[in-house]
Amino acid sequence: MQALVHKQGIEVRIAGELDVYTAFMFTMALKRLERLEPATIIVDMADLEFIDSSGLTALREARQRADQAGRILTTKRPGARVRRFLTLAGEGALLDPPLPHLTNEKSDPQLEQEGASQ
Repeated sequence: MQALVHKQGIEVRIAGELDVYTAFMFTMALKRLERLEPATIIVDMADLEFIDSSGLTALREARQRADQAGRILTTKRPGARVRRFLTLAGEGALLDPPLPHLTNEKSDPQLEQEGASQ
């Protein structure tokens, strides 16, 4: 997992699988990023190959936390399998809504290290 911090929000890039084995680490990393109080959190799913019900629950809970905090949480670039899963699970609203352009990105090295160990 890699996080890019922008002036307007944070982009989180996830790869591989978001499942029973990785959902907890994903949630903990997101909660750490939420403490920065970004206006927007974008979960880039271009390299996500698989998501199960645990991953879906992690996304739903993240969206609930975002709603309660008055921020936007969305996804971008899910592959066909992930898009189909989210649509069938009734989470089509998470898929690619229009967002403000994010600029001034910088990486979060701590998250990059954690992602490398997954």
